[in-house]
Amino acid sequence: MGLDRGQARRGGQEGGAAVNIRLHGTEDECAAALARLRTAFAVVSVRGPYPDRGNSMLCHLYAEVRLDAVAGGAQSSAAGRQRVR
Repeated sequence: MGLDRGQARRGGQEGGAAVNIRLHGTEDECAAALARLRTAFAVVSVRGPYPDRGNSMLCHLYAEVRLDAVAGGAQSSAAGRQRVR
């Protein structure tokens, strides 16, 4: 399944294709997942964490990542060619 409502949003602070990723879990799980995202992608911004409603111990946060760059500024040759399925 491709992206019907347009391709990945162009933008981000440094330009290039970017997507927002929602992380959901405990605060520790979200922090660990965000750390792993930072090793694979250039993270442009992070919003949250926001607590879930009610008595939940879970939270969520949003990370905007650039698809055309990996952490450290190196270009990723495969990132821009992969399709969302």
